[in-house]
Amino acid sequence: RSNLPASPAGDTDPEAVPAPMSNRMKRIGASVALTGFVVAQTVMIRFSRGDDGKLPYNPAAATFLNELIKLIVSLALWWAYDKDSEYNGLDGVNVFTFCMFSVPGLIYALQNTLIFYALVFLEAPTFQVFASLKIVTTALLFRVALRRILTVVQWVALAQLFLSMVITKMGALLKDSHVQQRESLFYGASILLFNSWLSATSGIFNEWLVKHQDSKAPLMI
Repeated sequence: RSNLPASPAGDTDPEAVPAPMSNRMKRIGASVALTGFVVAQTVMIRFSRGDDGKLPYNPAAATFLNELIKLIVSLALWWAYDKDSEYNGLDGVNVFTFCMFSVPGLIYALQNTLIFYALVFLEAPTFQVFASLKIVTTALLFRVALRRILTVVQWVALAQLFLSMVITKMGALLKDSHVQQRESLFYGASILLFNSWLSATSGIFNEWLVKHQDSKAPLMI
């Protein structure tokens, strides 16, 4: 027998019934789309290199255009959201809150720029292996900064992920007889290690802003 509250007419309100399957499908769809975007970005940057192994364009300019496109898309979505919403997220906005919300955006822009430089030194599969390090750094900062409790299974999974990267690529770094390839692997891995900490910092700061500063503000802000 259903425990849902009944409407005044005695029947349950269809709109009050949660739709977990719909939410689950949205999350799956968003995850698949995000994975596709990340893979496409890596492959396109890698194959855009010239014969000399360098990028024929300025990575900072590419990042600027990328952020400009995201700004246009966000403004369009915000405009569509604002027509049907009573709160547009601008109430109480001042210089301080603007600067606070700008911090993760600037970090994301720096991350996106460093990806170009990392892919100058690394092949796409190697890049993806080291890029997974941000999962470890994010989990560590979540535990320290936000006091999130990780289960034993989660700690074991993080340890396995870290060891898999070490076993997969660090052995090649030590055994490779080509000095240039070893240096490329070292430089690319170092960039991604720094980028992983940037990713963890921006993710935690962004979650803190969204959940604790203005939880009602639209995500497009």
